[in-house]
Amino acid sequence: MKNMQNCPNCGGDLSFNPHKQAIWCEHCESSFPIEVKPRNVKITRKYSVDYMPEMEQTDINQYYCNSCMSTHVVINGKISTRCPGCGSKNVVSQAPNSYAPDGIIPFAISKEEAVACFDKWIKRRKLAPNDLFIMAKQGKISNVYVPVYNINATNVCFYNGTVKKVHIDKDTNTVFSTVHMVKDVETSQIHKTMCANSTISDDYVNAIIDVDVNKIVPYSSSYLFGYTAVNTNETLQSQVDNLRSFYKSFGESAVRSKLRNKYDEIVNLNCDSRLENIIFNYLYVPVYMNHYTYKGKDYHCYISGINGKTTGKSPKSVGKVLATVGGVLAAIGIIGFVIAKFLLKF
Repeated sequence: MKNMQNCPNCGGDLSFNPHKQAIWCEHCESSFPIEVKPRNVKITRKYSVDYMPEMEQTDINQYYCNSCMSTHVVINGKISTRCPGCGSKNVVSQAPNSYAPDGIIPFAISKEEAVACFDKWIKRRKLAPNDLFIMAKQGKISNVYVPVYNINATNVCFYNGTVKKVHIDKDTNTVFSTVHMVKDVETSQIHKTMCANSTISDDYVNAIIDVDVNKIVPYSSSYLFGYTAVNTNETLQSQVDNLRSFYKSFGESAVRSKLRNKYDEIVNLNCDSRLENIIFNYLYVPVYMNHYTYKGKDYHCYISGINGKTTGKSPKSVGKVLATVGGVLAAIGIIGFVIAKFLLKF
């Protein structure tokens, strides 16, 4: 597949086919297997503060979005006219300096199947603007590989402090309390998928992507035929630090909840939370995206390229909201009129 941009049999456009898991020519229906270059990498790595992903060595085109300041790549020879992250057409070509992930979870559902998921999702949002329904009918979604750090770790919270236990003497009905010193370790397992691009929310990615390590295959740029990949602009170290910050308070909350179930008062408590046994996968995951701007605000719908699971947020049409409120008020008025007319008969 090296340097091949068009079908060698008929010259038609090539794209990765999710159902065949191969490069496919829709014109002559030729199929070409994915070629993976031998790379001395591990799909699953142990965390190191010195970790840096490898630079992409294959032929790619790289583009920069002047609107959301994100970078994305496509296979060399293809041209990008729109940012897959924010939908802006304000994109410019730049010299490639993209990172190559260790692994990739290829798209498993077709764009047609994703469009059906988008259509089903928007139909449940009756107050959405009509433009969104039209976009769903027209199949206006982008097929994008999103870079993520799939992180597994153990959160270890060391704690010590003083607590009180209230007692009642059954003979004298006297209330008294005893003071206890507590010291222990609370552990919890963490599995979190952190987006490696700041323009895409971790919450959205986690809502639709449940990383199955058995579906990860070694990365090859051939999977990008007909697709776009959002570039990495978040380091592993910064995302691990974000997890540390979150689970520091999470660990203390878990300890306090545990102690409150056993004691009546926490006098003082010292907690020290740490992330240990950190392992991760740096990979591309498949996402279909729809971007929509309404009254100056951006809205997104994200669809898993693995199983069609959908999430996102849509705006509410002012006209539809007013029409709905007017309809409700009119119905209330009619009901009131009928009741009043009925009561006047008596």
